[in-house]
Amino acid sequence: MSLAQTGKGRVSLRQGDGTLVVNVSPGEVLLLDQITNYRDDADRFGLASIKISGPSGSVQFEGEQARTQFKKEGRSKYIVRYW
Repeated sequence: MSLAQTGKGRVSLRQGDGTLVVNVSPGEVLLLDQITNYRDDADRFGLASIKISGPSGSVQFEGEQARTQFKKEGRSKYIVRYW
């Protein structure tokens, strides 16, 4: 699913700090971005931080640490897995 495909009530924007909150059900995936010819380039990575919460707790990463959580899987996918 991409942000454009999410249902009503699944995406919200916190006005105070600009945080985008997306609710994803177990077994679903969320496409955050598509970049052509990405070469692990920090200048082209558009997330300042990422926080993932679920039944097992939460993880949060900021800046460079957020970027490096995405691991290459296959030829052209970078993925963060949360169990």
